Amino acid sequence: MRCDQCKQNDATIFLTQIVEGEITKAALCATCGEPFVQAAAESPQVRDYLQRHRVDVFAEVADRDARYRKEAFWFVRDGVHQAVRSRAGGSRHVTAHELLESLRILALERYGTNAREQLRSWGVTRCEDFGEIVFALIDNSVFGKRPEDRKEDFENGYDFETAFPSTTSEA
Repeated sequence: MRCDQCKQNDATIFLTQIVEGEITKAALCATCGEPFVQAAAESPQVRDYLQRHRVDVFAEVADRDARYRKEAFWFVRDGVHQAVRSRAGGSRHVTAHELLESLRILALERYGTNAREQLRSWGVTRCEDFGEIVFALIDNSVFGKRPEDRKEDFENGYDFETAFPSTTSEA
């Protein structure tokens, strides 16, 4: 979703105001939304409220999806952040291919030769599982998507045995 104000960057800040039953919504990029973020950060009441009511949306989505453990959802979150940081330009959107590569690298960095086993312990055994997690997060409005993004984009991304070599022999 593009920023309502500049119409160029991806929206990452979503505001909703309800006054006497009338709803006003705004979707802003980080640049256009900075004044709102700054004003909220300077308000002790807002900071205190947010601190008391912090919610782990990734864990909430995971709790509703028994196929994968919470750690898999957190890992995908971290992979998205890594993929976004590695992109040039202002877009926070990453393709399935970019995300899969980021997840592969992150798994190897964190877990080394145990990466495949770690992912398996969370229920992730193929690239399509990452797609299922991403689209569960999209369906629950945690992540956004563009019209061209499809769950099928995660199919056949890479073979887990090749992408995550193990030093132990498997029977």
